[in-house]
Amino acid sequence: MPNNPKVSRGSEEARAWARQRAAEMGLGVKRAREKAGLSAAKLEEKTRELGYPVTRGTIAKIEGGHRDGKFDVAEVVILATALGVAPIDIVYPPTAMPVEYLPGHTLPTGSALMKFANSHALSLATERRELVQTFDRRYEDFLTAWATVENNTDSTPEDKVRLDAVMVSLGLNAEELQRNWEELRQVELVEGDDPRAPDYEPGLEIMKERRAARGQRRENDG
Repeated sequence: MPNNPKVSRGSEEARAWARQRAAEMGLGVKRAREKAGLSAAKLEEKTRELGYPVTRGTIAKIEGGHRDGKFDVAEVVILATALGVAPIDIVYPPTAMPVEYLPGHTLPTGSALMKFANSHALSLATERRELVQTFDRRYEDFLTAWATVENNTDSTPEDKVRLDAVMVSLGLNAEELQRNWEELRQVELVEGDDPRAPDYEPGLEIMKERRAARGQRRENDG
């Protein structure tokens, strides 16, 4: 559909796109329901248990694309939960066929999924999980390296170099976690202080001391 500033939501072109999108989503519901082995009556029962009943008649209309492009967000969330799938799998059901992401703009389904889910808050939350996992691994490495140097009279210079490297990587990771938490607060995904901040504090102190020592060396060299 060509770009037309005079097009309204009530125009046939716009309504046709809305109907097509709702029909595709309805097929997503039907596929998920059949894959789960649920009848429409059973699906209605499960939505009722979740606190937002979607009747068999409504389910039939949704799956058949007979609601003139209407599909509420509440219905997407409740049906997806009842079916045990992600809401995005109803909005863009897995298929090899391209979808009309916007009126007149077709994309492969995979591209549509990525574009639809491109959330900065989601990216930060994913980063947080990965940073925490990395920190926990590095902390275990630090404990092992520290024990080798402090509790072993036979430790080698290489052991001390390894401990030093592990301490630096732990400190850098701690700084990344601190930065990530502040960004999560800015997008209002979290509130208050990071509950794991006490775990990161030693790493932050390591980097603070390293930078102070580096600055002192530069002053001495100058």
